[in-house]
Amino acid sequence: ETSRTLTWSDAPKNALVQLNELRPGLQYRTVSQTGPVHAPLFSIAVEVNGLTFEGTGPTKKKAKMQAAELALRSLVGWIIEDYKFRTTLPTGQS
Repeated sequence: ETSRTLTWSDAPKNALVQLNELRPGLQYRTVSQTGPVHAPLFSIAVEVNGLTFEGTGPTKKKAKMQAAELALRSLVGWIIEDYKFRTTLPTGQS
C-alpha cells in the first residue's frame, strides 16, 4: 500500500466547489491575458466579503481555481477566527 498527500486538485471537493458551497453565486472575471499566443498567462479575480482574490495560470480554469483557493483559505481563516472569538470567555469568567 502506498501513501501520498492529497492536493487541492485531487481532493474529493476542489476549492471551486467548496467556495461555491460557502458563497454561492460568486462572479469570476478575467482581469488580463498576457504572454505569447502559444503560452498565455491568464489572471482571474473573484470578490468575497469585499476583498478581491486574483489567481493566475496558463489556462482560465487553472487561474480560476487558484483564485478560488486563495479566497477559500482566507474565508476559512475568517470562520476559524470568528469561532474563536465567539467561544472565548471574557477574562475573569469561568
